[in-house]
Amino acid sequence: MPRATAARANFFTECMLQLPHSTKRIASFNGQFKTISEHLFDGKTPAADHYMRITAEVFETPVFKALGAYAKKSDVSGSVISRMLDIPLVDARELKKALV
Repeated sequence: MPRATAARANFFTECMLQLPHSTKRIASFNGQFKTISEHLFDGKTPAADHYMRITAEVFETPVFKALGAYAKKSDVSGSVISRMLDIPLVDARELKKALV
């Protein structure tokens, strides 16, 4: 695992271990840290291909590779990708363009 990826994984693990149990305390605790997307993309909106590459590396998931194979094979629509990933249609269309 690359050093940066290991550091990110350790950071998130430490955060989860320190997580308090009441909703108010959780909100307060979470407010102390950047969101995962802010942490990974420095608060900027990444291009679809950059988003897929970084998330695949950090989370070690083949989901975009599998989705790309499916999209090429079946000519899946952006709305299907939107529902599959629970993301806005506009983002799904950009992902589809980057996948095929």
